[in-house]
Amino acid sequence: MKIFFAFPITGDRSLLDNAKKIVELVESLGHEVTTKIFLDREKMILQEENLAPRDKYDLDIKWLLDSDILIGEISTPSYGMGFEVGYLLGATDKKSILLYQKTHHNNITPMATGNTHPNCKVFQYADLAQLEEFLKNELGAAR
Repeated sequence: MKIFFAFPITGDRSLLDNAKKIVELVESLGHEVTTKIFLDREKMILQEENLAPRDKYDLDIKWLLDSDILIGEISTPSYGMGFEVGYLLGATDKKSILLYQKTHHNNITPMATGNTHPNCKVFQYADLAQLEEFLKNELGAAR
């Protein structure tokens, strides 16, 4: 499966280590993470430095539409991620998985934690072992 991994690019990146572990786990299951560049802000900036805002938007939407599923680490707020999830759920039949760390529960909008859209799963995790078990169950190994 092609995974669009959503994580803040310009906002709070204090959970970058968790994000990297999520990507490593997804890849270890044999899936492709199409947006791994989001984990390296400097590479992302270099890739987009000569792009107009419209071109950046088009690129992001292309990545969304080319992916099979979105997985977002939403423990820290991000307008971009909120838009990406809303776009995907409103304009496509693709699934989204929203992950957040239990200790960050108060930082997250109820629009995410209370989401009941049939193509969206929201999962609160206490530690990376619990998150790993959840993702293995949800994604399984690539075929």
